[in-house]
Amino acid sequence: MPRVSVVIVTHNCRDDIRRCLDSLPQECEVIVLDNGSTDGTSEIVERDYRQARLIRNTENRGFGPANNQGLGVATCDYALLLNPDAWAEPGAIERLTEFMDSRPSAVACGGRLNHANSTLQESAAGELTLWAVFCEQTLLEKLFRGSRLFSPYWLSGRHVRSHSPSPNPLPPGEGRNGNPLPPGEGDEEPPPPSAGDGRGGGGATRPLQVTQVMGACLLMRRVDGEFVRFDERFFLYCEDTELCRRLRSGDAGAPSPALPRRAGEWAAGHAGEERPSEIWYVPDAVFGHALGQSSIRDRWRAVRYYNRGKELYFRIHHGPASAFACFTLNRLGALLRLIVWGLPALLTLGLLPRFRSQAALFARVLFGPIDPYPGSPQES
Repeated sequence: MPRVSVVIVTHNCRDDIRRCLDSLPQECEVIVLDNGSTDGTSEIVERDYRQARLIRNTENRGFGPANNQGLGVATCDYALLLNPDAWAEPGAIERLTEFMDSRPSAVACGGRLNHANSTLQESAAGELTLWAVFCEQTLLEKLFRGSRLFSPYWLSGRHVRSHSPSPNPLPPGEGRNGNPLPPGEGDEEPPPPSAGDGRGGGGATRPLQVTQVMGACLLMRRVDGEFVRFDERFFLYCEDTELCRRLRSGDAGAPSPALPRRAGEWAAGHAGEERPSEIWYVPDAVFGHALGQSSIRDRWRAVRYYNRGKELYFRIHHGPASAFACFTLNRLGALLRLIVWGLPALLTLGLLPRFRSQAALFARVLFGPIDPYPGSPQES
């Protein structure tokens, strides 16, 4: 019987889905949720991958809601959420499963994501804070990459670089914007060191306990017989941040299907057992990921959705004042980038497409609606 249900949400990703599905072990249960594709994606899955269970949605329901559909019909012990523009390297899924089997306290884990050119992609992070948003939007995160003060959010790159004798650095211009597992199975485990405290010793392949892993590659176990669901108020981006927060805390407060039982009920049915709550980055389980290819083709809209996801996260977990602060930082970040790209565009009379297109992108972000989600009254 398969032990891993692989849940894949697609939307107009005909060029990526074959590589993703071809990379999966035959013993996996494969569930594909198609969000109203018009490019033939669902027809490819139906015709060429009959072992996959295909569920067609008539519209783009968003990443979280579609994943919830897949989690609702998954039959295995573990569910791997995998983007259609990602693919598993040989042995990667087996390694994640092996890790979860060996660590009952882990509720979820994620593998190392590489770009198509095999350079490291950030995929594990710490807490999303207003300071992290400030560093991202003021470009401090890019200027001081790897700094614990000015680049506090992403952890995977710092972990791999700091413990690898031959670092595989992040490529220039890479996007957004812990505890190493003790060696020796069956050994008595000493108190694990914290991320970046200098005593990890062994490296780039050793697991790291983190706050969250990216939803592009996230393996979770059942909690009291059910998989934790996404909060369906999110359309795209940051729903994985919110999900991981609830996975760690055992909070069932989301209005959409979340944890099936509250923590007290878990304790009543599992005397002497601790609810699994750890999230781990497992860098020796390697996946490829063509970052952003599956999400959206209009980058300005993707940035709007990403900013809105952060604002919604802060509103849910920290209140309206924090959400407004995040909104303000996001708009200031768009203004800064409009200036950075707009001045060269003006100086070159708009003749260089790169400057012109980037200035136009951030103008649309800056002056876009507060709520850009599909169906919103403010949607443009």
